[in-house]
Amino acid sequence: MATEDARERGIGELVKDLAGQTSTLVRQELQLAQAEVTEKGKLAGRGAGLLGGAAVAALLALGALNPPCGDRVAVRRGTAVVRGA
Repeated sequence: MATEDARERGIGELVKDLAGQTSTLVRQELQLAQAEVTEKGKLAGRGAGLLGGAAVAALLALGALNPPCGDRVAVRRGTAVVRGA
């Protein structure tokens, strides 16, 4: 921006400066929005990974708590037969 007083400048020059400043502002806002979305995406990805890991851990814990039933269930030609139930 010129150092001279805005009252001494012409309308055309003022409009030109306004257009330049507006485009600079819009460009900076877009860069800021992109940085914010990237940061939120990283945070969401980290959260989804933790949630998936917790789900796997829960399934493994359930498998460890349930007694194996392989000795009571036999599969013959696609049909499950339960013995000693």
